[in-house]
Amino acid sequence: MRLAPVLQEVAARLSGSAGTEALPRAYGLRDAVGLARPDVVVSHWDATLEAEALTGVLAGGDLIDRLLSAPRLAEIAPTRGTIELVRILAGLYGTEPEVAATVTGPASVAARLAASCPSQALAAEDRVELADVCADALAGLVADYGDAGATRVVVVEHDAEFLEAGDAAEVQTPLVRALAHQRLAGVLVAPEALDLAAAGYAETAVRWNGSGAPPPVALLPAALWSLPPERFAERWRALSAQAAASDALLLTDGPLAPDMPLENLQVARGQVVV
Repeated sequence: MRLAPVLQEVAARLSGSAGTEALPRAYGLRDAVGLARPDVVVSHWDATLEAEALTGVLAGGDLIDRLLSAPRLAEIAPTRGTIELVRILAGLYGTEPEVAATVTGPASVAARLAASCPSQALAAEDRVELADVCADALAGLVADYGDAGATRVVVVEHDAEFLEAGDAAEVQTPLVRALAHQRLAGVLVAPEALDLAAAGYAETAVRWNGSGAPPPVALLPAALWSLPPERFAERWRALSAQAAASDALLLTDGPLAPDMPLENLQVARGQVVV
């Protein structure tokens, strides 16, 4: 089995800094990686990042028209910084461990942008158009992460209500194409209430509680790592027994809590027996 815990909050705890500059974040992650020894280093996980980047550069007028004339996400400070973060991490690690970036899905970005403009009530077809425009911008970001050295991109949809499932799956097409063009491993994470099986991603993360064999990408609750060490060790032994002989990727469903017991990171790698 392969481990991919999201370590950004633990990294901030270890470094004593929650800043946004790419270099301090990368070196904070390096300390957390030294403890956790993951197989995949997840650069960041932020449900608001891309929407906030776009909101910051949108002038007045029609929301979709403004998006069509907005700068590329690679040129805007928040997402420009995460591209640089990926570039530094890829320089530090190469492919062992591999570096994965995350991208918020187009339906979720569109939902946040629509909420930022409550005066513009959107009909169902306008919601789809907004998500389509967001998808084109996000596909460019996928390509930029690939150019920066990521070998895997995790696309995370957080919103299960902004679009119907069929529309939410269809608007993923530009991202799926960008992943294929860049030859990147793509993983989709979606809410349980949103069926995106038709989206076309190579892999879809499935929430897994340790019952039966794990799926190829198993999504584990981040709160698991916050258990007291003895309880975590017991729970981890049960999970490991099911996953040990597999090549499953165990990805946490969001960042680990900053105040989690650090020894749990080592228990997960068999460095400490509790």
